[in-house]
Amino acid sequence: MFTIASLSDFSVEDLEKYAGMLPPEEFIRYNSFRNKKAQNLFLIGRTLVRTELEKKYGLPYDIHFEIEQNGKPILKDSNIFFNISHSNDYVAVAFAKTPTGIDMEKTVEMPRQTLLSMGEKVFSPKEMSMMVEWADRAKDEELQKIFTQMWTIKESFVKATGAGLAYSSLIDLIERIADEAEFYFEEHKYKCSTKCFKGDYFISVTVKIL
Repeated sequence: MFTIASLSDFSVEDLEKYAGMLPPEEFIRYNSFRNKKAQNLFLIGRTLVRTELEKKYGLPYDIHFEIEQNGKPILKDSNIFFNISHSNDYVAVAFAKTPTGIDMEKTVEMPRQTLLSMGEKVFSPKEMSMMVEWADRAKDEELQKIFTQMWTIKESFVKATGAGLAYSSLIDLIERIADEAEFYFEEHKYKCSTKCFKGDYFISVTVKIL
């Protein structure tokens, strides 16, 4: 499951209240942000995680997170996993009983050739061949959406598994990209759900299958 919140969902008073509820080590990081928007997105992400952990799993709101070397917060020695993604004014958080990753992105607005050049750096040869095939018959706006959705699928997989972006055959099972889809990959060890949000955002969530 995942939940989404926007900066507009929180008043100045809300943000001040939740900032005061951060553990000391998180409050230090919160204050380290020079950009106010980035600071608030960090705060909302941690607030969403704690609120949902309390509501859905009965954990105390003031629970402390372990921080991995890459800066990712986790619950140590727990079968509850979560992952956070930011895009513009939105924060999305995924929760699962197995490792999970979420990515949310607004549709990129780039020229066709720029997208294809960027795709060559992050997509496998099979993925690029699919993208080139779509590019031959898709309008610029459609190609931008295809690229963005493929990126969120790949990034959510990377965040769930720790694999690199160069991982090959990630979406070999996809014959086409739809506004909303669910599929399996990596020999059915992982499942990905992907959907369009508010017309110009894409959200993909990958979770390990027991």
